[in-house]
Amino acid sequence: MLNHYDLRLVALSILLSVLAAYAALDFAGQVATAKGRGRTLWLMGGAIALSTGVWSMHFVGMLAFELPVPVQYDIVMVVLSAVPPLLAAGLALCLVSRPVLGLFNVALGSVLMGLSIAAMHYLGMAAMRLPLMARYNLSTVAASVVIAIAVSFVALWLTFCLRQTNTVIGSLQKVSSALLIGLAVSSMHYTGMTAVHFGPAPLPAAIFPSLDIDMMALPSLMTLDLGFLDNLISAAAGIVIGIALLVSLEAKVLHQATLLDQLQLEVAQRQRAEDGLKKTLRELRAAQAALVQTEKMSSLGRLVAGISHEVNNPLGVITGNLSYLRGFARDLLELAVLCQQHAAALPAPVQAQLDDLDLDFVMQDTPRLLGSMEHGASRIRDIVTALRNFSRLDEAELKSVRLTDGLEDALQLLRHRLAATVERPEIRILRQYADLPKVECYAGQLNQVFVKLLENAIDALDARTLEGSQPWQEALPTVSLTTRWDSSGQVRIGITDNGIGIAEAVRDLVFDPFFTTKPVGEGTGMGLAIAHQIVTQTHGGSLSLTSSQTGYTTFEICLPVQQSALPRMPAFI
Repeated sequence: MLNHYDLRLVALSILLSVLAAYAALDFAGQVATAKGRGRTLWLMGGAIALSTGVWSMHFVGMLAFELPVPVQYDIVMVVLSAVPPLLAAGLALCLVSRPVLGLFNVALGSVLMGLSIAAMHYLGMAAMRLPLMARYNLSTVAASVVIAIAVSFVALWLTFCLRQTNTVIGSLQKVSSALLIGLAVSSMHYTGMTAVHFGPAPLPAAIFPSLDIDMMALPSLMTLDLGFLDNLISAAAGIVIGIALLVSLEAKVLHQATLLDQLQLEVAQRQRAEDGLKKTLRELRAAQAALVQTEKMSSLGRLVAGISHEVNNPLGVITGNLSYLRGFARDLLELAVLCQQHAAALPAPVQAQLDDLDLDFVMQDTPRLLGSMEHGASRIRDIVTALRNFSRLDEAELKSVRLTDGLEDALQLLRHRLAATVERPEIRILRQYADLPKVECYAGQLNQVFVKLLENAIDALDARTLEGSQPWQEALPTVSLTTRWDSSGQVRIGITDNGIGIAEAVRDLVFDPFFTTKPVGEGTGMGLAIAHQIVTQTHGGSLSLTSSQTGYTTFEICLPVQQSALPRMPAFI
């Protein structure tokens, strides 16, 4: 009998098949990543969307098949035909959401899916009610079933492989796979449609294995006309697939947002971990340098103590005998004067010796010579005392001392650097000492802090000397030392120089370990860092820096008067 296809409905059926395939690929990824109740909901929603797409493709394709007789559809058979694809879709999503999909599972699943799709197709064909006989070519029916199984195998495998693809290339692969699966499913349907031939009864004898069915003789409880069923199925399929794709898209957006939040959180955690590692590395490097410095200063202290002891012994001999030497010299000079007065009574050789002796010069120069020796001995004694005070080996524990004594000892040790040079005049020392009580501290460590800060001030003055010609025309190089009380009852010691100053960009870095602005080989970058550690950690005080554009730089130490309440901290230098 003459029949043809409405190409618009054919195209619509293929589009529905492609959309259903894409929905299956999309929902497979959601089912694979979901857990618990969410997985069940995604599985149910995906099965409904996929089965609705395949089922609607089938009926739209059947509606595209136009006959010259009125056609109706049995509503019960139409609804019943939707059950096999729903089961097939649920089975497919269960299989492709598994962590591993073996070949046996793919083969078994494709057979069950293919049979379900074929059952849907031929149940749908059985829903047709028209005044004609239908003859099915069993060979073509078998071919359509084989195609359904093969399509199911390809669909399962592609869906499993592309279920969690989120890249651009992966999305293109997913679209291509959906197009391939949709065309394959449509080919199964239209192959099944070619298996049936409609004609008036009685049909001529068949030359191939066939099955004849009287379409009007089939039982029917309720029928729908073709136009209404066309509109109903198209609308239902569009709504269900559209909602499914929107839900899947929204889930993807939420998933991407969650991944972005997790990524940002991970980046923040890694940044914190990196910062912590950098801080730990700096602390380890500082501790290593401090240990080296501790050993070096410990050895230096023992050396200073040994030198002081060795120098003190001969120095004591010298200073102890100078008074006797002065008396002996006085007696000898008086004897020489007496001999000169009675020279006529002396033998000739003695008179000749007295004439050769410039007695007046000897009498004038001998006291000056003895005074110079006493001054030199006193200077050596002061240096030895300053060295002992600097090392403070006999004061390793907390002890109350006058901080101004430590400042003066440090100046004594650096006296050679304060002297005038070819490039600059002598460095002035201005003192503004308040009447302070003794401060409880580790005197040896604080003395070393004073030396470091004074050295830093002298280096700044020398750097200004090298900056330009005649830098000291308007002002002399000066270091000011101040001590005072603050409002909280703490002691403050200020060391100010009028050198080159410190650039604002590096002021916050001067107390960092290994930071230095000096040329390579002239500084380790640990002096101020360890000084800061001694003041802040060992003594519970503070060490601050202020520097102006005019070149004045001040390091100020703030210390509590009592340290007894503080736990003893390790000494670093």
